[in-house]
Amino acid sequence: MKEDKYKIRSKEEYLSYLKQDRKMLLQSFSLPTDGKIRPKLLPRCELDYIYKYQYKLRTLEYHLNCKSKGFFSRLYNKAITYFFFRRQVKTGMFLQPNCFGPGLAIKHIGPMIISGGVRIGKNCRIHPGTNIGVDGRNKKVGTMGDDLFLGNGCKIIGEVTLGNGVVVGAGAVVTKSFEEDGIVLAGVPAKIVSRGGDFRYF
Repeated sequence: MKEDKYKIRSKEEYLSYLKQDRKMLLQSFSLPTDGKIRPKLLPRCELDYIYKYQYKLRTLEYHLNCKSKGFFSRLYNKAITYFFFRRQVKTGMFLQPNCFGPGLAIKHIGPMIISGGVRIGKNCRIHPGTNIGVDGRNKKVGTMGDDLFLGNGCKIIGEVTLGNGVVVGAGAVVTKSFEEDGIVLAGVPAKIVSRGGDFRYF
């Protein structure tokens, strides 16, 4: 996957990302994918809180990538960056902009850290406790394919490449690349425990 294959570059793409995020998020909660969901001023359930967070993330990406670089645009970008940081602190979900393709689905509110520069394809389901970051030596981060399932508490450290349809099991620690599609990883350090799975985990 190329570094910037999934990056919001226009208002049309921004709206498309939001649409795909809504679909995958509703599906992850076992709700009809054509259901209505919007960023409510006063969220009433976990799904509302999660979608409001994802909406703010996509809005930040859109403004950082697409808006002009004039004085007022830079000032507005700083403002929305600050308010998104406030939401990160409130939820413990430190997802950085421009890391996820369309179809992001955060399954539950809880601590998770995704370092800047990470590239993940479309339709990723992520659970609390996930940490994707640098290994402390070369300061490089991972690149992952589409239809990724990140189980509770999994860790992906360093310049790791993962294929499409990969499941990273709960508590797994991935420190090397697995470019094969449709595999399940588990253990510390992670190893392949199953092959030939269905890419459609939603």
